Amino acid sequence: MQMNPLRNLDVVWSALRSVGRLRPKFPVFGLRRELKLFDLVLIGVGSTISASIFVLIAPGAAIAGKLLPISFVLGGILAFAVALIYAEVATNMPAEGADLRFIFKAFASDLWAFITSWLVILGDLACLALNLLGLAFYVRAIIPINHLVFAVVVLLAVTVANLRGVKRASLIESVVAILLLFSLAVFIGWVFSNNFGNLLPSVPVTGTGDLHVFGTILAGTALIYASFIGYEDITSIAGEVRQPHKVLPKALVFTVIITTLLYLAVSFLAVQVVPISQLKTSESPLLFLAKMSNIPTLLVTISAILAILSTVVVTLLVASRKLYALSQEGYLKNWFGKLNRWGAPAQTVIFCSAVTLVLLFTNSIKFVAYLGNSVYLVGVIATTIALVIMKRKDKSFGRWFKVPFFPLVPVLVISFSALVLVFVERGAIMYMILWAVAGGVVYFSTKLLKA
Repeated sequence: MQMNPLRNLDVVWSALRSVGRLRPKFPVFGLRRELKLFDLVLIGVGSTISASIFVLIAPGAAIAGKLLPISFVLGGILAFAVALIYAEVATNMPAEGADLRFIFKAFASDLWAFITSWLVILGDLACLALNLLGLAFYVRAIIPINHLVFAVVVLLAVTVANLRGVKRASLIESVVAILLLFSLAVFIGWVFSNNFGNLLPSVPVTGTGDLHVFGTILAGTALIYASFIGYEDITSIAGEVRQPHKVLPKALVFTVIITTLLYLAVSFLAVQVVPISQLKTSESPLLFLAKMSNIPTLLVTISAILAILSTVVVTLLVASRKLYALSQEGYLKNWFGKLNRWGAPAQTVIFCSAVTLVLLFTNSIKFVAYLGNSVYLVGVIATTIALVIMKRKDKSFGRWFKVPFFPLVPVLVISFSALVLVFVERGAIMYMILWAVAGGVVYFSTKLLKA
């Protein structure tokens, strides 16, 4: 009996269609690569420009005076150097939580690598709590609300957005970041046009070679450097980036350049338009700048709210990916190593939100800021040391991207980060140590369960 070839094709086609219907929307074996260069730059900018730039201008001016813009330039140079470190790390390990995976690969001690990674996640969550509290305080200035209740509601909304997957979270982030950049550009242009005749004559052009003056500029940089924290989070979602070897270095560099130019413009206008004696005592320096330039203060308030919103969306996204990466190293994998139907690591998102909730109820912006700063610096130092170790162990490392002027750039990054860490409040250091001890308990518990 002869078989009908058309009938055979029809059977095959029906089978293929059935397989297509059964295939899940997101693959179960990993995160999808959906993000492009434009997405990453917006995520980087949104994660970097946070509440800090709206509050650190005043204490920065108290230290550096009219030389504050130069402090921001030095901060941008250091941020650029750190970006080069993270670019080499991420391009050679383009996976979710690339910086944490890299630490595990470089260090001989799994315990040290685990605790470092555990600390870095706490730093992200402290930053998230800081910005949620900052957002609540800004909104409370307009609407009489309970700021803690408002912060918790926003946290829940951001959690839901992150549970729907990276594309949904990045879409929200992109919209907020675009609005933020537009509002800041309008503000800078408006202030500049209203004060154009008074700017250039008062630019400081002498005395910058004096050692005391240079020390003052460095002291200003040590304070305002927190404004640059955030762009390196791009590396933590490297596993969801298209063509990561090409895109990641560009995204890191573009993000640092954009934020540095914005900070330079804002700080220059602030110290030139507002008398230093008034600027250094202001609780809301940019609102004060807007008033002196006859600009509606609502524009600054909207910019601040957009900056903080963009940061909270990205920070939870990144922290959950770091915890997911930690689970992929074999720690708590049964709890944190699963993806939901939208391709998001749901358990890690929920855990990170719970820890953030605890930090919110400290109700202290100062404490969570110091905590986030201290852990961030530890993470930068650990990642840089890991890079030096890896380049010595593996001569082929860096085939996609190499840090220029090696090892000078890593030495600069480690030295300056350690210098800034000296000025962190001791209470935050103690809580960081307690969290590290908790990480040690988790580490050894996991080892015992595997045994």
